[in-house]
Amino acid sequence: MKMEKHRPFGVLLCRPVGTAAAGGLVVFGCGALLAAPGAAKAGFVNGMTLCATTLLPSLLPFMILSSFFLRLTADGRQGDGGTLRLLRLPRCCAFVVLFSLIGGYPVGAALTGTLLAEKHLTSAQARRLLGFCVCPGPAFVMSAVGSDLLHSRKAGVLLYASAVLSALLLGLVTARFVHDEPQPTVALKPKAPRPVGMLLSAAVDDSTRAMLSVCGWVCFCAALLGLMDELTLPSGAAMAAAAAFEVTSGVVRCAGAVPLPVLAAVLAWGGVCTHCQVLGSLAAAKLPLWRFMLFRLLHAALCGAVCHGLLRVFPVTQSVMLFAGAAPVPARKTSFAVGAGILAMCLLLLLDRERLIFTRKRLEKSVKT
Repeated sequence: MKMEKHRPFGVLLCRPVGTAAAGGLVVFGCGALLAAPGAAKAGFVNGMTLCATTLLPSLLPFMILSSFFLRLTADGRQGDGGTLRLLRLPRCCAFVVLFSLIGGYPVGAALTGTLLAEKHLTSAQARRLLGFCVCPGPAFVMSAVGSDLLHSRKAGVLLYASAVLSALLLGLVTARFVHDEPQPTVALKPKAPRPVGMLLSAAVDDSTRAMLSVCGWVCFCAALLGLMDELTLPSGAAMAAAAAFEVTSGVVRCAGAVPLPVLAAVLAWGGVCTHCQVLGSLAAAKLPLWRFMLFRLLHAALCGAVCHGLLRVFPVTQSVMLFAGAAPVPARKTSFAVGAGILAMCLLLLLDRERLIFTRKRLEKSVKT
C-alpha cells in the first residue's frame, strides 16, 4: 500500500480559496501585531474595560436568569404539542424570541443553543431561529445610541422599533417557506422535572461559558480595531470598515454622518464581532456561515426599509444629531425597574394566553363528554 507524503504547507494549496485567505489573514495579522504592538495592546485594554464595565455586569445576570427561566418552563414538557402558528415553531420558542428582542445580540443565539441541546428543537428549527433572533437590545439602542449619540429619545425608539419589526418580519417570511418540517422527538413517557437547583446550576454554567466566549471575541476584535485605527484610511472607508466589523465603533462613527435608515441597517447587521460570538450556536444547529451572513444582510436591508417607512409617519429632525467624530458612548445606567416591569408584563400576557388555551380545551372536552 502506497503511503501518502505529509505536506503541511501543501494543504493550503489543496483547500478552497477561503482557507488560503484565512492563512493570508493570519500572516497579515501577525505582521501587524509585530509592527504596531502598542495599538493592539491599547485596543485589547479597551476591550477588557468594555467587558468588565458593561458586558459582564449587564449581560451575564440577564443571560443566567433567562436561561434558568427557559429551562424551568421547558423542563419535563417535551411533546406538549404547543405551536407558534405564525412562526411555525414550538411554543417554547416564544421565550427565545422575547428574550432575544430585549436582551441584545448574543442572548437569542445562546438560548437557541440551550433548547437545541435539551432536544426541544430540531436543527432546522434552530437554524430558522438563528436567522432572526440576533437583534440589538433596547438599552443599547434607545439609551446609548438615541439619547447619548443622537440626543433624541424619539430617534432611539424609532431605531429599536425598526430592528424589532424587521426581525419579526424576517421570521414570518421564512416561516412561509416551511413545508413538512420534522418535529422534535417526542418521548413515550414525559421526563420527570429536574430539581430547581440543578436547573439553576446548569444555567449558570452555560451562561458563564457563553460570556467567556463573548468577552474573548470582544477583546480580540478590539485589538484588531486598534490596529485598524493605525491605518490612514479615508473617513468614509474607515466608517464603513468600523460599521462592518464592530457595531459599537460603527454607530459612534456613523451617528450624525449618515441618515437614520443607514444607522438602523448598521444596528441590524451587528458587525463581524457579534457574528463571531454566535459561532458555537451556528455549529450546533448546522447552519452554514454564508447562510447566516445572508440572513444578517437581509435583516439589515429590511431594517433600513422599515426605518425609512417609519420616518414618513414619525419624522425625526436631523438637527438633533451630533456631527461626525462625536465622542464615544459614555457609561449610562439603565432603569432596572422599567426593564423588569416590561418583562413582567410580557410574561403575564404569555401566561394569560396559555391559561386561556387550557380553559378552552377543557370546555371543549366537557362539551364532547
